[in-house]
Amino acid sequence: MERAERRRPPPEFDIVDIPQADDIDAVRAVVAAVEAGHTSRGAILAATGATERHMQYRVRAAVILGMVREGTSKGSTETERGGVHGAHGDEGRPGLHATERGRAWLSHPPRSDAERSLLRAAVRGVAALRPIAAALFGPRAPRRQWLATQLRTTTLMAEATAVRRASTLLGWRRRLMSRQLSLFDDLVEAGLGGWVEGAGASAEALPAGGM
Repeated sequence: MERAERRRPPPEFDIVDIPQADDIDAVRAVVAAVEAGHTSRGAILAATGATERHMQYRVRAAVILGMVREGTSKGSTETERGGVHGAHGDEGRPGLHATERGRAWLSHPPRSDAERSLLRAAVRGVAALRPIAAALFGPRAPRRQWLATQLRTTTLMAEATAVRRASTLLGWRRRLMSRQLSLFDDLVEAGLGGWVEGAGASAEALPAGGM
C-alpha cells in the first residue's frame, strides 16, 4: 500500500499581505502625498523622493493598513484582507485615494500618543497580522525568530523573507509603543534587559526576547 503523500495546506495569506516598509513615517509621507492629490505611483515617487522599490513597499504598507485605497470603488467598507475602502468625493477617479483612516492618521501629530494608538489599532485590524498582534504589542517584544515562524505558518514564505519581515514588524513595534517600552526594547537588544528588570521579574510567559 502506497504511503499517502503529505502536503502542506495552502497558505492562509499571501506574502504581499505582510508589510515590508521599515519606516512607518515614510508610509505616512505616502499617505500625505496621496491626500495632497498625488494619486499615481509616478506622482508619489516624485513627491516623496523615494526610490521606486521603497515607494512600492510604502504604498503597499499604506494599503495593508487601510490608509489608502486603490481603484474607483465607492463607499467605505472593510476589505477582505483588512484594509479599508473610503470615499472622499473621489468616486470615479482611478488611482490611489486616502481613506478616512488615512486622513485621521494625518490629523494626529507624528509620534503622538494618538497617532501610536491609531496605528496599533490599524495593525490589529489587518487579517494577516492578527495572529501575532497580541505578542507584537505585548509588554515584552517577541523574538524575531518566533515572529518569523508565525509568518511562515500563515504565508509559507521563505525563512529568510520571514525573518526580514519580522524585523520590519519589530521596528514598527518600537515606533508604535510607548517611549518607555521602546527604550526597554532597546536595552534588551543591548543585553541590559535583565539589569533593568531586576532580580524578581520574569518574562517566561511570553515569547519574548531581544533577538
